[in-house]
Amino acid sequence: MKPSLALIWEETKKRAKSKPAVAPPDPLKAFIGHRNPPKNLREVIDGDSDYRAAMLDCGVITEAEAGEIAWNWLTRPTGWGTIQKRLLKDAASAQQLREAESRLNKAQAKVDSRTKAVDKAEKEFDRSKGTERDKQRAANDARAALSAADAKLQEAQESQAEAEAAFKRAQKLLEKAQNNKKDKQNKLNKAKSELNRAKKDLGSAEEALKPASPTKKPPRPKQTQPAKPQRPIQLPEGVKSGTPEASQHLFGQSHATVLIDGYNVAFLKWPPPNGKEPKSNELPNVRARLERRCRRFAAQRIALDVVLVWDGQPNHRRVRSDSRAGGLEVIFSRNPQKADDVIVEKCASLNGQRCPVVVTNDKELQRRARATGANVVSSDVFWDGWLQPPTPARPPTRG
Repeated sequence: MKPSLALIWEETKKRAKSKPAVAPPDPLKAFIGHRNPPKNLREVIDGDSDYRAAMLDCGVITEAEAGEIAWNWLTRPTGWGTIQKRLLKDAASAQQLREAESRLNKAQAKVDSRTKAVDKAEKEFDRSKGTERDKQRAANDARAALSAADAKLQEAQESQAEAEAAFKRAQKLLEKAQNNKKDKQNKLNKAKSELNRAKKDLGSAEEALKPASPTKKPPRPKQTQPAKPQRPIQLPEGVKSGTPEASQHLFGQSHATVLIDGYNVAFLKWPPPNGKEPKSNELPNVRARLERRCRRFAAQRIALDVVLVWDGQPNHRRVRSDSRAGGLEVIFSRNPQKADDVIVEKCASLNGQRCPVVVTNDKELQRRARATGANVVSSDVFWDGWLQPPTPARPPTRG
């Protein structure tokens, strides 16, 4: 956690000295000239969500630099408290294992030292020459040294046994922690399965509760007919498509599903250097930064279904599984499909139940989306109007 706090403190001082200056939170103003982070920095980060979000958005720290525990504490995904407890417990088990290994190594060193002492005593005994009295004295001394060495050897062996027992206890704790993690994952998968089953049952119940029309004739066998394209959302008179006003109207609908072309929007703000193909180790950070902003957008528009679609990577078997958190659904295309194909299929699968709104600058994808009856919002309008980070509040100026 200390390296992460040091990086955040350096960025805070840099922003305070920049032009125009960005004032730090009030509890930190008195320490802005100090070299080392103040003791209350962690408390301020923990309590000030805007300050924490600003530090994450400026990219001063990455997940690889922060480590799993610090990154979970900073980003605070859904259920982060439970995740933090599990990570800390796993870290404690690993620390106990390392301590047991250290004690075992020290005990082995003691055994080696006592063995050398015994060897030395035997050599001294062999070198002792002279009269019979001297030889007897040397023999007695050697036997005494040997007895002392045996006692110390026994003590070292007992210490070694204790270290081995502690090592086994630490191994059992680690195995128990790993088993608990698997049990929790199994329970989560079971809960998801039961939730999907409950949704299906609810849909069936709603269909059964619909009143039957007395004038309707018995249903005829369904005939396969080409699906009719759904109609796009009508814009108010005087509002042109592709404008910020149009996006304001579209995102104000309670029956709309927003489908976001992930890399098209992300590379608008964070393009690969020199226009080259981005490296695979750079993509997780780009995805995480855009997902945070999209979750903030989804939280502001809770009536919308917000879906973020990423291209799958052909050089990697599994980037990350699809997920839903904070009102945002994240989907990865499965090779050989592209994100464009997934978005078009999603538009067509809504069947008029919800109105699709596609966010992209890709002209070909815009054409395909409109052919299904979807509305289109450009990535530029979406970024400028809906994904800008919140501006830190400035302290009131004194008169």
